[in-house]
Amino acid sequence: MWLNKGNLTANTESLVVAAQEQVLPTRQLQTKIYHTRNDPGCRLCKDTPETIQHIISGRKQLVGSTYTEPHNHVAGVMYRSLCDEHGLNKPQHEWKAPGKVNENDHAKILWDFYVQIDKHVLANQLDIVVVDKESKRATIIDITVPNDYNIASKKREKIEKYLPLGKEIEKRWDRRAMVFPVVIEWWSITGARVTLENIADAKETDDRTKPSPNSINDITFGNTSG
Repeated sequence: MWLNKGNLTANTESLVVAAQEQVLPTRQLQTKIYHTRNDPGCRLCKDTPETIQHIISGRKQLVGSTYTEPHNHVAGVMYRSLCDEHGLNKPQHEWKAPGKVNENDHAKILWDFYVQIDKHVLANQLDIVVVDKESKRATIIDITVPNDYNIASKKREKIEKYLPLGKEIEKRWDRRAMVFPVVIEWWSITGARVTLENIADAKETDDRTKPSPNSINDITFGNTSG
């Protein structure tokens, strides 16, 4: 987007490009390339080489704080788009957190929603759930913003993580459920499957066809009668 609009200062643009090209003066680069340091260790973690990949997604001290901002922003963009698609009200400001439940006669969208069940599952805190009242379907949307080297594994991880919960939702909510992971790498969103068309295509999968559990795109399960 910023390449098309050209609204960044020269200093900011050079910083972004340097980060994308992984030529920022990290301690790993100073040690291995410039030979101006003897210790490539991260200045925060101390015991891990300080690379660009480590800085943007590998520092355990930043999990749950700094690393959640990109995730929350992507989730917010998707939430607002889904509200438009289903004719629901949305927060006036893009940085305002949505309410937990947003509903009309046709659909219901749950945001950062905790599903209370008796059975133990790997995860029951959901980013976004879209409940289509007319088709009786629930789409579990989980978002992750990983580094570029583990995108495929993150897709599979999200599906496996929420598969048991999806089965429980089908039983308790009496509707077909689907897990739809949205994976956007840090450096670019040009290849990310985040459009509403992707979600719509996933919803409209033939009810008689059950995707393979090995699929990394989307998974439906349970009753296939619709």
